[in-house]
Amino acid sequence: MKLKLIRTAWGIGGALRADAGRAVERLRAAGYHGLEASLDDIGATRKDRLAFVREARAQDFKLILSAYSSWPNYEGPFDASSSSAAHVERLVRDFTEIADLHASCTAGQPPTVIGVNAHSGTDMWLESEAVEFFTTINEQVCAMGEGAMPRISHETHRARVLTCPFVTARLLKRLGPGSLLLTSDFSHWVIKCERLLDTPYEKKLLQEIAPSIVHIHARLGTAQMPQVGDVQGGYNSDARECFYSFWENIWSRRRAAGDQYVTATLEYGPPEW
Repeated sequence: MKLKLIRTAWGIGGALRADAGRAVERLRAAGYHGLEASLDDIGATRKDRLAFVREARAQDFKLILSAYSSWPNYEGPFDASSSSAAHVERLVRDFTEIADLHASCTAGQPPTVIGVNAHSGTDMWLESEAVEFFTTINEQVCAMGEGAMPRISHETHRARVLTCPFVTARLLKRLGPGSLLLTSDFSHWVIKCERLLDTPYEKKLLQEIAPSIVHIHARLGTAQMPQVGDVQGGYNSDARECFYSFWENIWSRRRAAGDQYVTATLEYGPPEW
């Protein structure tokens, strides 16, 4: 099994839109196998986005595209009044455009868009609302037809419905095996819970969640910081050990599942973040 290193578009959206070919060339030269980006990151129009995906395909560069049920790119105000139905509608709209890009660059070739990272729901919801949301989303994706979408995983992001590991574990049980795949950004859970989640009970819970994780955001944080400035710093040793152990568990689960590779986005914020 191989590791595919993915560059986040965070902080470089302007360069991506200005010259797709040069941007992809430079990212490849830096050692990345792909890019994780929102639709807006790769172009303002369908034509621009399609051109970017085709450029990535020409350079054998993979893409993971982000989709949002609300608050796209976490820019502008958060709409607390948005209903569950509105979240479904907006997420499916992004899915539909991603499916279009996926189809346009897949025929007869390995896919360029290899995944979708969904920013789903809100931490305001009851668990029953979350179950209804994910059930509806799964039905909508199934209606698109087999193979229409790349693999979709939902991020464990703060402010989203999967913001809490304990809620996430309960949702996985209620929805059933294979019904909810995850993008794990462990830093969000650690800072949300204000602890490293390293008690015996919590470690067991994380082991139970791990089989559902298919994409990693490899950012090291602490109970008080979403990301550390010096990954190798001695004062981060406890966090480093905890994060590495969790990622190794995910790696082992994906290898046991027979995956050919694991994708990991090195998602560190730009300077001054």
